[in-house]
Amino acid sequence: MLTHSQARNAAEALWGRGGTQSIPTKTPGAFYFSCSSHGGFIIDGTVHPNLPEAKAVYGSAVTVPSGRIVKFRPPNSRRTMSYRPPLQMLIDDYPIYYLEEDVDWCLAVIHLGIWPHRLSEAQRVHHEWLSPVPMAKRKLRADARENGDPDLITWANRDGYGTADGQFHSPLPPGYSASNPPWRSYYVAQP
Repeated sequence: MLTHSQARNAAEALWGRGGTQSIPTKTPGAFYFSCSSHGGFIIDGTVHPNLPEAKAVYGSAVTVPSGRIVKFRPPNSRRTMSYRPPLQMLIDDYPIYYLEEDVDWCLAVIHLGIWPHRLSEAQRVHHEWLSPVPMAKRKLRADARENGDPDLITWANRDGYGTADGQFHSPLPPGYSASNPPWRSYYVAQP
């Protein structure tokens, strides 16, 4: 199992070194770090092998016969690792999960029971960002933007709004104001 310092090294390799803070999770194999540019959970994939909806990445670990990890190299590290066979063994496909703090953190709360006091917030984030219906709507919106769909509103201000085809329209559609922008809807029929 990863130690706290090995998990911290993995977090800092991805999210930046300096000013890193750790928040206890009380769950074996799960660590939370806030680094200089970002943060999130580092989950040991050998302790939690089937984390639904999360994609494991693979680092390298050097272990001793007891299975204790003595060195760990995160997936995005370029440093080399030396080891002494037969006293140590190199594992090139050691699984870990990076669950960043913006959206993916909800998977750790929902599936691993970390921070149960944030469960309702995690379920809301999961529904808004990771469930199939919003994902399909975001894909429709991305496709419409790419194809220049004139029914997709991409920006708005008090004077009017712009659509994905690059056109400006005035006034705002009925029921919308600058404080209630029309891009919160996926499609708005033009007047």
